Amino acid sequence: MTVTRARVILVGIFLVSLVIQVGVVVATYVEGAIAAKDLSSLLPKLLAIYSVHLAVIFGGIFAQIRATKQVNVQPMPFWIATVVAALWNLLLLWRSVAFGVAGFNVNIEDSVSSFSTYLDDASKASSFLVVGALAFFFTKRN
Repeated sequence: MTVTRARVILVGIFLVSLVIQVGVVVATYVEGAIAAKDLSSLLPKLLAIYSVHLAVIFGGIFAQIRATKQVNVQPMPFWIATVVAALWNLLLLWRSVAFGVAGFNVNIEDSVSSFSTYLDDASKASSFLVVGALAFFFTKRN
């Protein structure tokens, strides 16, 4: 597998997860389960959580000089990076989906503050999982 393909897969994991989470929050607002002020606090929070990771990814992409040859990556670093990226995103994604389900189901109780606290705590405590892998794949020269 080439470095470019590995990067595309990692970018996809982060962007798809972010889009799903933003979609869930917006859908709960549209459904009337949360107020506009809650939407205004949750969307920037999600963007802030993903900002460092996406900055490393996009900075690495934009800083790359066009490679003249395709470089292959070792399978082990790629799979480790993919697994930890998926785990980190799933730590956030499952809670976002649970929040969305609670917003559409009156029998399940959840709160914006509980959801927000979880996002803060889980993202801060687990960012170490992906920082090194992203730095390796997005700052490494082809």
